[in-house]
Amino acid sequence: MTRALYVSAFLPSAQATHAGARVAHENLQHLRQAHGVVDALVCTTERHATPPNDEAVVVVPQNRLALLRYLVANARSLSAQSVISAPLMHTRLNQAAHDQIVQLLRTRHYDEVFIDFTQAVLLTLRAVNAALTVPPRLTICLHDVFVQRVLRTPGLGHGLMAGALLREEQSLIDRADIVLMLSPKDRDLVSALYAASDVRIKPFSAPDWCADVRRSGETIDPCTLLFFGNFDRPENRQAVDWFLANAMQDVAGVFPELTLQLVGNGSDVLARQIGHPRISGTGFVANPAIHFSRCTMAIAPLLQGAGVKFKVLEALAAGVPVVGTPVACEGIAGQALLVRATPAQYTEYLIAHLRALQRPGAAEPP
Repeated sequence: MTRALYVSAFLPSAQATHAGARVAHENLQHLRQAHGVVDALVCTTERHATPPNDEAVVVVPQNRLALLRYLVANARSLSAQSVISAPLMHTRLNQAAHDQIVQLLRTRHYDEVFIDFTQAVLLTLRAVNAALTVPPRLTICLHDVFVQRVLRTPGLGHGLMAGALLREEQSLIDRADIVLMLSPKDRDLVSALYAASDVRIKPFSAPDWCADVRRSGETIDPCTLLFFGNFDRPENRQAVDWFLANAMQDVAGVFPELTLQLVGNGSDVLARQIGHPRISGTGFVANPAIHFSRCTMAIAPLLQGAGVKFKVLEALAAGVPVVGTPVACEGIAGQALLVRATPAQYTEYLIAHLRALQRPGAAEPP
């Protein structure tokens, strides 16, 4: 029987409010299939994070004060580069979590240590060093290339920190035996940028609700657009703001009955804050199939972020056409239902595609 240790920055959940937690759930389940026993520890900033009854997961809550205490207590053993990177990259540095991982490593033999999310990597690496045991095989799953995400986030501070973050991400990847990425694009980027020797792809697995989507002329509302995501994330809120300021009015001028439904965590709060008569929000829904059955198409007007966008993959898996920006579509193979549009083209392409959907047999939009 083999044993593995799983460490994550977010609580694995099949019914997650964000796609990363669902990927983490899949990773944990796969690890349990590969090993006889898996010990799991999650250090998370998520509020009210409680492990599901069927998953024996130790949860250590994290906040900014706990991070600061760790940095102060361990200042002598941390590099200046790690300290500079900590507020963005190493947000799960936590003394209680560190001590629990060290205790596990010292008292149990592990054949593999699996780390989910960049934010938990340094925490785990430092615990491995402190345990003074023979290092097990180390696998890390990077949900995106961190430095790419930061470079796409506006702000002079992020630009100035890019060099330090690049070197720090390199040092983390250098310690891994296996690096998992979520798309061929990110695999190739990590291989080229960091010369990682063993980079593999975790295949996309459509959630169960995709099979519940039923689309037909009777179910589809031709004037309903859908934006699916976690609207507690700033890149999704910014995408809604951009769409409202740059596309909504022109599209509604052609389609007077047009509405935009936001579906996902925080969407109800955001819709109330916006207060636009054509925009509504559902909040988190465990099974969004009814909304994907009803919408005419999905939009993904993202300008920030990195990594493959599961909101796009899930819409495509549900059989829903998507108009996405280059950021939204990166790492996703071209296919009939996917329309790629730059921000300058977005309104034109969206209108053309809506027209094509309402005229069966019409030519494909540009």
